[in-house]
Amino acid sequence: MGIVLIGMMGCGKTTLGKQLSQRLGWRHLDLDEEVVRLSGRAIAQIFEEDGEEAFRRLESEALRSIRDSGDLVLSVGGGAPTREENWPLMRRVGPVVYLKASEGLLIQRLERSRRARPLLKGRGWRERLGQLLQERERFYARADHVVVLDGSARSEVLRQLCQIAVEDRK
Repeated sequence: MGIVLIGMMGCGKTTLGKQLSQRLGWRHLDLDEEVVRLSGRAIAQIFEEDGEEAFRRLESEALRSIRDSGDLVLSVGGGAPTREENWPLMRRVGPVVYLKASEGLLIQRLERSRRARPLLKGRGWRERLGQLLQERERFYARADHVVVLDGSARSEVLRQLCQIAVEDRK
């Protein structure tokens, strides 16, 4: 049994996932990286050539391809929880944890990396981020656990995630 990290882009799913996997001695899998590996194309290229819906289908295929997850920390893309078919696939891996960050914290973090994010290209990206957060919140709320990032030190967030991962194995 593993653990699944969900949340908005920029909340730190991949970074925290890697750190959590090191702390627990588990392997880490980033679903975006798995989509790139399976498709042979960059995420931006998939969005540009085929659109968001095609990317979401590839995400679901990548989730379905995870077999015998064992001791796994899985970081999934911010939009993966918006597809109903992904919930049983994520829960098959382990408890789903929503890494909840305020819009302000996300903007602060994404200022530096938004060029690499297809959904935030161009002007008005802050408004688009707020819109996405509002649209996705109801999906994220279905998580088994919520860890609030605002005002929490990384060490405290990792402590909470370790506790969830260990307790859910019992």
